[in-house]
Amino acid sequence: MQPEAVPQPEVPLPAPALQKSPVATEETMSKLILPFVVIAIILASIGVFTDAWMVQEESEDVFGMSVSVEMNIGLDDTRITSCMGDECTTMEDDLGSMYDNCTSSGEEIGATQSETDTSCGPMKESATAGLVGMIFISLGIIALLASAVISIRKLESYLPLLQSPLIGSGLILTGIVLWALMKPDMDDLGLDDASLGFSAWLTITSTVFGSVAGIFQSRTSDEYEHRVAGIGARALSDDDSGREFPLQESALGNRTISIVEDGELFRLTTTIREGDTTRSEDKFMTQLNALNGFTHSRFDWLDTTRYLW
Repeated sequence: MQPEAVPQPEVPLPAPALQKSPVATEETMSKLILPFVVIAIILASIGVFTDAWMVQEESEDVFGMSVSVEMNIGLDDTRITSCMGDECTTMEDDLGSMYDNCTSSGEEIGATQSETDTSCGPMKESATAGLVGMIFISLGIIALLASAVISIRKLESYLPLLQSPLIGSGLILTGIVLWALMKPDMDDLGLDDASLGFSAWLTITSTVFGSVAGIFQSRTSDEYEHRVAGIGARALSDDDSGREFPLQESALGNRTISIVEDGELFRLTTTIREGDTTRSEDKFMTQLNALNGFTHSRFDWLDTTRYLW
Protein backbone atom coordinates (compact mmCIF):
# COMPACT_ATOMS: atom_id res chain seq x y z
CA MET A 1 0.00 0.00 0.00
CA GLN A 2 1.51 3.28 -1.12
CA PRO A 3 1.61 6.18 1.31
CA GLU A 4 -0.75 9.00 0.60
CA ALA A 5 0.81 12.03 -1.07
CA VAL A 6 0.99 15.01 1.19
CA PRO A 7 -0.48 18.07 -0.60
CA GLN A 8 2.08 20.78 -1.08
CA PRO A 9 1.13 24.29 -0.05
CA GLU A 10 0.51 26.62 -2.90
CA VAL A 11 3.24 29.18 -3.32
CA PRO A 12 1.90 32.43 -4.75
CA LEU A 13 3.65 33.59 -7.87
CA PRO A 14 5.43 36.91 -7.61
CA ALA A 15 3.43 39.80 -8.95
CA PRO A 16 4.78 41.20 -12.20
CA ALA A 17 6.61 44.46 -11.90
CA LEU A 18 4.44 47.43 -12.67
CA GLN A 19 5.46 49.24 -15.81
CA LYS A 20 4.31 52.56 -17.06
CA SER A 21 1.85 52.03 -19.88
CA PRO A 22 2.82 53.74 -23.14
CA VAL A 23 -0.84 54.52 -23.66
CA ALA A 24 -0.76 57.03 -20.80
CA THR A 25 2.11 58.88 -22.47
CA GLU A 26 0.31 58.89 -25.79
CA GLU A 27 -2.86 60.22 -24.17
CA THR A 28 -0.87 63.05 -22.58
CA MET A 29 0.65 63.91 -25.94
CA SER A 30 -2.75 63.82 -27.65
CA LYS A 31 -4.12 66.28 -25.07
CA LEU A 32 -1.32 68.75 -25.88
CA ILE A 33 -1.95 68.76 -29.64
CA LEU A 34 -4.91 71.15 -29.63
CA PRO A 35 -3.40 73.71 -27.17
CA PHE A 36 -0.16 73.80 -29.17
CA VAL A 37 -2.08 74.31 -32.43
CA VAL A 38 -4.13 77.15 -30.89
CA ILE A 39 -0.95 78.84 -29.62
CA ALA A 40 0.62 78.51 -33.08
CA ILE A 41 -2.44 80.10 -34.70
CA ILE A 42 -2.43 83.03 -32.25
CA LEU A 43 1.30 83.70 -32.64
CA ALA A 44 1.21 83.49 -36.45
CA SER A 45 -1.84 85.77 -36.62
CA ILE A 46 -0.19 88.39 -34.43
CA GLY A 47 2.98 88.18 -36.50
CA VAL A 48 1.31 88.57 -39.87
CA PHE A 49 -0.86 91.51 -38.81
CA THR A 50 1.83 93.56 -37.05
CA ASP A 51 4.56 95.65 -38.64
CA ALA A 52 7.65 94.79 -36.59
CA TRP A 53 9.38 92.37 -38.96
CA MET A 54 12.46 94.56 -39.42
CA VAL A 55 13.22 97.13 -36.72
CA GLN A 56 15.82 99.85 -36.34
CA GLU A 57 16.11 102.40 -33.55
CA GLU A 58 18.32 105.47 -33.48
CA SER A 59 18.67 108.06 -30.74
CA GLU A 60 20.94 111.03 -30.08
CA ASP A 61 21.06 114.21 -28.03
CA VAL A 62 20.46 117.49 -29.84
CA PHE A 63 21.04 120.62 -27.76
CA GLY A 64 20.46 118.65 -24.60
CA MET A 65 17.20 117.13 -25.87
CA SER A 66 16.84 113.40 -26.62
CA VAL A 67 15.77 112.70 -30.20
CA SER A 68 14.90 109.12 -31.23
CA VAL A 69 13.57 107.53 -34.41
CA GLU A 70 12.14 104.01 -34.58
CA MET A 71 11.33 102.48 -37.97
CA ASN A 72 9.36 99.26 -38.30
CA ILE A 73 8.90 97.47 -41.61
CA GLY A 74 6.19 94.82 -41.85
CA LEU A 75 5.05 92.55 -44.63
CA ASP A 76 2.97 95.29 -46.26
CA ASP A 77 3.22 98.41 -44.05
CA THR A 78 5.81 100.64 -42.47
CA ARG A 79 5.61 102.65 -39.27
CA ILE A 80 8.00 105.42 -38.29
CA THR A 81 7.87 106.86 -34.77
CA SER A 82 9.95 109.95 -34.06
CA CYS A 83 10.22 111.39 -30.57
CA MET A 84 11.67 114.71 -29.50
CA GLY A 85 11.69 114.76 -25.76
CA ASP A 86 8.26 113.65 -24.58
CA GLU A 87 6.50 114.47 -27.87
CA CYS A 88 6.22 111.59 -30.34
CA THR A 89 4.83 111.45 -33.86
CA THR A 90 3.91 108.25 -35.71
CA MET A 91 3.56 107.94 -39.47
CA GLU A 92 2.25 104.81 -41.18
CA ASP A 93 2.31 104.02 -44.87
CA ASP A 94 1.79 101.10 -47.24
CA LEU A 95 4.79 99.70 -49.09
CA GLY A 96 2.89 99.58 -52.37
CA SER A 97 1.74 103.17 -51.98
CA MET A 98 5.29 104.24 -51.14
CA TYR A 99 6.53 102.67 -54.38
CA ASP A 100 3.81 104.38 -56.42
CA ASN A 101 4.56 107.73 -54.81
CA CYS A 102 8.27 107.24 -55.43
CA THR A 103 7.80 106.53 -59.14
CA SER A 104 5.39 109.46 -59.50
CA SER A 105 7.92 111.79 -57.87
CA GLY A 106 10.63 110.51 -60.20
CA GLU A 107 8.49 111.26 -63.24
CA GLU A 108 7.72 114.76 -61.99
CA ILE A 109 11.39 115.69 -61.61
CA GLY A 110 12.29 114.07 -64.94
CA ALA A 111 14.34 111.16 -63.61
CA THR A 112 15.30 108.41 -66.02
CA GLN A 113 13.92 104.91 -65.75
CA SER A 114 17.25 103.61 -64.48
CA GLU A 115 17.37 106.24 -61.75
CA THR A 116 13.76 105.52 -60.79
CA ASP A 117 14.44 101.77 -60.57
CA THR A 118 17.50 102.37 -58.43
CA SER A 119 15.65 104.65 -56.00
CA CYS A 120 12.24 102.92 -55.91
CA GLY A 121 13.23 99.31 -56.67
CA PRO A 122 13.88 98.30 -53.02
CA MET A 123 10.36 99.40 -52.06
CA LYS A 124 8.90 97.24 -54.81
CA GLU A 125 11.02 94.26 -53.79
CA SER A 126 10.00 94.70 -50.16
CA ALA A 127 6.30 94.90 -51.10
CA THR A 128 6.56 91.79 -53.30
CA ALA A 129 8.41 89.81 -50.63
CA GLY A 130 5.82 90.81 -48.03
CA LEU A 131 2.93 89.81 -50.30
CA VAL A 132 4.40 86.36 -50.98
CA GLY A 133 5.11 85.88 -47.29
CA MET A 134 1.58 86.89 -46.30
CA ILE A 135 0.05 84.46 -48.79
CA PHE A 136 1.95 81.44 -47.49
CA ILE A 137 1.60 82.40 -43.83
CA SER A 138 -2.15 82.93 -44.28
CA LEU A 139 -2.46 79.52 -45.95
CA GLY A 140 -0.54 78.03 -43.02
CA ILE A 141 -2.91 79.63 -40.52
CA ILE A 142 -5.89 78.24 -42.45
CA ALA A 143 -4.30 74.76 -42.45
CA LEU A 144 -3.72 74.99 -38.68
CA LEU A 145 -7.34 76.03 -38.19
CA ALA A 146 -8.45 73.03 -40.24
CA SER A 147 -6.33 70.68 -38.12
CA ALA A 148 -7.77 72.25 -34.94
CA VAL A 149 -11.35 71.74 -36.19
CA ILE A 150 -10.55 68.13 -37.10
CA SER A 151 -9.16 67.57 -33.61
CA ILE A 152 -12.18 69.17 -31.91
CA ARG A 153 -14.80 67.46 -34.05
CA LYS A 154 -12.99 64.09 -34.10
CA LEU A 155 -12.92 64.04 -37.91
CA GLU A 156 -9.52 62.41 -38.34
CA SER A 157 -10.99 59.53 -40.32
CA TYR A 158 -12.87 61.86 -42.72
CA LEU A 159 -10.13 64.41 -43.53
CA PRO A 160 -6.83 62.59 -43.06
CA LEU A 161 -4.84 64.93 -45.33
CA LEU A 162 -5.51 68.03 -43.21
CA GLN A 163 -5.29 66.57 -39.73
CA SER A 164 -1.53 67.05 -39.28
CA PRO A 165 -0.39 70.49 -38.00
CA LEU A 166 2.89 69.91 -39.84
CA ILE A 167 1.21 71.06 -43.05
CA GLY A 168 0.33 74.45 -41.60
CA SER A 169 3.72 74.83 -39.95
CA GLY A 170 5.45 73.99 -43.22
CA LEU A 171 3.45 76.64 -45.10
CA ILE A 172 4.24 79.29 -42.49
CA LEU A 173 7.93 78.40 -42.55
CA THR A 174 7.89 78.56 -46.36
CA GLY A 175 6.41 82.07 -46.19
CA ILE A 176 9.12 83.20 -43.75
CA VAL A 177 11.93 81.75 -45.88
CA LEU A 178 10.59 83.25 -49.12
CA TRP A 179 10.19 86.66 -47.47
CA ALA A 180 13.77 86.50 -46.19
CA LEU A 181 15.11 85.52 -49.62
CA MET A 182 13.08 88.03 -51.63
CA LYS A 183 13.35 91.11 -49.41
CA PRO A 184 15.94 93.71 -50.47
CA ASP A 185 19.08 94.59 -48.58
CA MET A 186 18.13 96.81 -45.67
CA ASP A 187 20.94 99.20 -46.61
CA ASP A 188 19.00 100.06 -49.77
CA LEU A 189 16.08 101.17 -47.58
CA GLY A 190 18.25 103.30 -45.36
CA LEU A 191 18.34 100.79 -42.51
CA ASP A 192 21.98 100.11 -41.84
CA ASP A 193 21.50 98.42 -38.46
CA ALA A 194 18.11 96.72 -38.81
CA SER A 195 17.29 93.48 -37.00
CA LEU A 196 14.39 91.05 -36.80
CA GLY A 197 11.46 92.43 -34.82
CA PHE A 198 9.00 90.70 -32.54
CA SER A 199 6.56 90.02 -35.40
CA ALA A 200 9.10 87.84 -37.18
CA TRP A 201 10.11 86.07 -33.98
CA LEU A 202 6.47 85.36 -33.04
CA THR A 203 5.84 83.84 -36.48
CA ILE A 204 8.97 81.71 -36.23
CA THR A 205 7.90 80.56 -32.76
CA SER A 206 4.49 79.57 -34.15
CA THR A 207 6.19 77.10 -36.49
CA VAL A 208 7.89 75.51 -33.49
CA PHE A 209 4.58 74.99 -31.66
CA GLY A 210 2.90 73.70 -34.81
CA SER A 211 5.75 71.31 -35.55
CA VAL A 212 5.72 69.91 -32.00
CA ALA A 213 1.94 69.41 -32.27
CA GLY A 214 2.46 67.63 -35.59
CA ILE A 215 5.08 65.33 -34.05
CA PHE A 216 2.74 64.54 -31.15
CA GLN A 217 -0.07 63.83 -33.61
CA SER A 218 2.08 61.48 -35.70
CA ARG A 219 3.30 59.67 -32.59
CA THR A 220 -0.22 59.05 -31.31
CA SER A 221 -1.39 57.91 -34.74
CA ASP A 222 1.52 55.48 -35.15
CA GLU A 223 0.96 54.04 -31.66
CA TYR A 224 -2.58 52.99 -32.52
CA GLU A 225 -1.99 52.13 -36.17
CA HIS A 226 -1.67 48.39 -35.48
CA ARG A 227 -3.89 48.20 -32.41
CA VAL A 228 -5.74 45.06 -31.47
CA ALA A 229 -9.12 44.72 -33.14
CA GLY A 230 -12.13 45.35 -30.94
CA ILE A 231 -10.74 48.01 -28.63
CA GLY A 232 -12.56 50.82 -30.39
CA ALA A 233 -15.48 52.71 -28.89
CA ARG A 234 -18.68 50.67 -28.84
CA ALA A 235 -22.25 51.61 -27.92
CA LEU A 236 -23.00 48.17 -26.39
CA SER A 237 -21.05 46.48 -23.64
CA ASP A 238 -20.36 42.75 -23.40
CA ASP A 239 -23.35 42.29 -21.07
CA ASP A 240 -25.89 43.78 -23.49
CA SER A 241 -28.09 41.36 -25.43
CA GLY A 242 -28.33 43.48 -28.58
CA ARG A 243 -26.14 43.38 -31.64
CA GLU A 244 -23.87 46.16 -32.93
CA PHE A 245 -22.54 46.50 -36.46
CA PRO A 246 -19.78 49.17 -36.77
CA LEU A 247 -19.97 51.08 -40.04
CA GLN A 248 -17.06 53.48 -39.61
CA GLU A 249 -14.32 53.85 -37.01
CA SER A 250 -11.69 56.56 -36.56
CA ALA A 251 -7.98 55.82 -36.76
CA LEU A 252 -7.58 55.87 -32.98
CA GLY A 253 -10.79 53.98 -32.37
CA ASN A 254 -12.25 56.81 -30.31
CA ARG A 255 -15.17 57.54 -32.62
CA THR A 256 -17.47 54.93 -34.13
CA ILE A 257 -20.66 55.00 -36.20
CA SER A 258 -22.65 51.81 -35.71
CA ILE A 259 -25.99 50.16 -36.37
CA VAL A 260 -27.47 48.78 -33.13
CA GLU A 261 -30.29 46.20 -33.06
CA ASP A 262 -31.81 44.94 -29.82
CA GLY A 263 -34.78 42.94 -31.13
CA GLU A 264 -37.28 45.80 -31.15
CA LEU A 265 -35.40 48.94 -32.18
CA PHE A 266 -33.08 49.80 -35.03
CA ARG A 267 -30.63 52.62 -34.17
CA LEU A 268 -27.88 54.50 -35.98
CA THR A 269 -25.52 55.49 -33.17
CA THR A 270 -22.37 57.58 -32.85
CA THR A 271 -20.09 56.52 -29.99
CA ILE A 272 -17.26 58.76 -28.71
CA ARG A 273 -14.64 57.66 -26.21
CA GLU A 274 -12.74 60.34 -24.28
CA GLY A 275 -10.29 58.82 -21.83
CA ASP A 276 -12.22 56.43 -19.58
CA THR A 277 -15.63 57.87 -20.52
CA THR A 278 -17.70 56.56 -23.42
CA ARG A 279 -20.88 58.30 -24.56
CA SER A 280 -23.31 57.37 -27.30
CA GLU A 281 -25.72 59.50 -29.28
CA ASP A 282 -28.55 58.11 -31.42
CA LYS A 283 -28.74 59.79 -34.81
CA PHE A 284 -31.69 57.71 -36.07
CA MET A 285 -34.11 55.32 -34.37
CA THR A 286 -37.08 53.31 -35.57
CA GLN A 287 -38.91 50.07 -34.77
CA LEU A 288 -37.78 46.95 -36.58
CA ASN A 289 -41.30 46.08 -37.69
CA ALA A 290 -41.41 49.39 -39.53
CA LEU A 291 -38.57 48.12 -41.73
CA ASN A 292 -40.07 44.69 -42.42
CA GLY A 293 -42.50 45.95 -45.08
CA PHE A 294 -45.74 44.12 -45.90
CA THR A 295 -47.03 41.31 -48.10
CA HIS A 296 -49.88 41.59 -50.59
CA SER A 297 -52.10 38.77 -51.89
CA ARG A 298 -54.78 38.95 -54.56
CA PHE A 299 -57.71 36.58 -55.05
CA ASP A 300 -58.65 36.36 -58.68
CA TRP A 301 -62.23 35.01 -58.93
CA LEU A 302 -62.06 34.43 -62.63
CA ASP A 303 -58.84 32.41 -62.58
CA THR A 304 -58.98 30.65 -59.21
CA THR A 305 -62.61 29.48 -59.50
CA ARG A 306 -62.59 28.78 -63.22
CA TYR A 307 -63.82 25.20 -62.66
CA LEU A 308 -66.96 26.47 -60.95
CA TRP A 309 -67.65 28.88 -63.78
